[in-house]
Amino acid sequence: MTITLRPYQQEALQSVKDNFHKGISKQLIVLPTGSGKTVIFSHIPQVIEDSLPMLVLAHRSELLTQAAEKILWSNPDFDIQTEKAEEVADLNGEVIVASVQTLGRSDSKRILKFSKDYFKTIIVDEAHHASAESYRRILDYFNPKFLLGVTATPQRSDSTRLTDVFQEITYYKNIQDLIKEGYLSRIIGYRVKTNTDISEVETSHGDYSPSQLEDKIDNPERNAIVVKSYVQFASNKKAVVFASGVKHAEHLAASFAQNKIPVRVVVGDTPDEQRKQILLDFKNGDIKVIVNVGVLTEGFDEPSIDAIIIARPTRSTLLYTQIVGRGTRIFEGKQHCIVIDIADATVGKKPLGLPTLLGMPPEFDLKGQDLIDVADKYKELEDYCLGQAIKVLSPEDIDLAYKQIDLFMPPPINEVLYTYSRFIWAEVGEDDFHLSITQDESIRIYIDALGRWTTSLRNRAVNPPVDSILGHPEDMREAFVRTDRWIVNNRSYHVNLIDANAIWRSDAPTDKQKKMLKRIGVPVTIDMTKGIASQIISKYYEENPKPAWLKNKTSSKKWN
Repeated sequence: MTITLRPYQQEALQSVKDNFHKGISKQLIVLPTGSGKTVIFSHIPQVIEDSLPMLVLAHRSELLTQAAEKILWSNPDFDIQTEKAEEVADLNGEVIVASVQTLGRSDSKRILKFSKDYFKTIIVDEAHHASAESYRRILDYFNPKFLLGVTATPQRSDSTRLTDVFQEITYYKNIQDLIKEGYLSRIIGYRVKTNTDISEVETSHGDYSPSQLEDKIDNPERNAIVVKSYVQFASNKKAVVFASGVKHAEHLAASFAQNKIPVRVVVGDTPDEQRKQILLDFKNGDIKVIVNVGVLTEGFDEPSIDAIIIARPTRSTLLYTQIVGRGTRIFEGKQHCIVIDIADATVGKKPLGLPTLLGMPPEFDLKGQDLIDVADKYKELEDYCLGQAIKVLSPEDIDLAYKQIDLFMPPPINEVLYTYSRFIWAEVGEDDFHLSITQDESIRIYIDALGRWTTSLRNRAVNPPVDSILGHPEDMREAFVRTDRWIVNNRSYHVNLIDANAIWRSDAPTDKQKKMLKRIGVPVTIDMTKGIASQIISKYYEENPKPAWLKNKTSSKKWN
């Protein structure tokens, strides 16, 4: 079988090759579920010279089978061996696909039959697991000349960082890009509220406690709401439901069955043959709904899935991304994938929802509209008026925001940041902070995909704007301390303008500010300060070209 590479897959391979020649020997590729990451690494022997023998690591049988098939399609002359449980690989094959559990167990001796330098290339599938102990035992044992990880979700739910394993993300493309380019399915979303309160459910390792969560959400009223949401929004379509535990899955399945909806349950203890038959019946359409517990998050590739129902709330970006990814593959006749978030009441940290994947608030309800279309509109509002964007909760709210809100008011200042920085930072998202220095320059502090605190400088004086990485501090406090120092040393002439404690900020607006505010159509209120007026004026001229009269007045001033 001949595989025709998509343009981004060719770009990824070229990037891998170029970075390898630059000396980056431990690389990570980040691409969404359904983008063909296995196809990409199956072509590594064709782009990296002297790359064999090659070891492919995965933690599920389905992933090992898929990897072997794709590598053989791309390299039909290769001898591909498997090292897993009762299957033992010999040392004659060009490629060995191996189970992490088999090679990485603390008491496993099977890894010892390979010399440390035996493999010239190691591929880690689902590489967000690569910093786990079982993976590290394998990776620390071998000494390959090239290590490549592929994943859709580089975030981990624990504090372990992938920078301990990989040097750089050498190719990245997000779900928005591939949906817009037609390589992944469009997604529409619904948010269905329940009366169940999960405020008292504790969190551990970045997500809700499984046992406590199941106790709270497994009740007849809520289970009936899950079934009703399927009937209302995805009736007679193929749907995968994600439950919080085995009992919850069984009770949900019983609710579907009571409504005469063909349904089956798949959990970790489901026998392999039974699981294969259930998935085959689902593929053929004999089963409309599968309820599962943490089984179909990885290694399950069924393009004909029409709907995903998230009946178990989660705080884990990793888990949520994996769940949604089950429905993003394209399929003939499939217009879009429906994602239904079952939203419980809670005080404090909110569970994730479909809109949060693209930077919208957790409570945002797409109301059946297209995720990408709404996200683009939200981004426009966010860029135009951040303070209002964080308040909208539906597509209708976005349209309304432009009509009824003061578009020029600056976002509120995060009081906590005063302990770290002297400047007027705006918190634009979780662990994401923004500071406008001038109308052409701004600084952002955030956590990147590898879990690193990152400081970047954006130059808007050029088109398109250019982002430059200033550094990767160790933690949030160091990020602000080092950034403050950089601003003082490199942009000292603007310090007084962005200093949150500058005395002038609490004064009333100057006459010049009042005239400028009037010129741009912003009323001067009784409680407006000089600092707020300055932010409004700066924000306005970030978004709008300078008029000729202002250019003439400022052209002779030495701002640089």
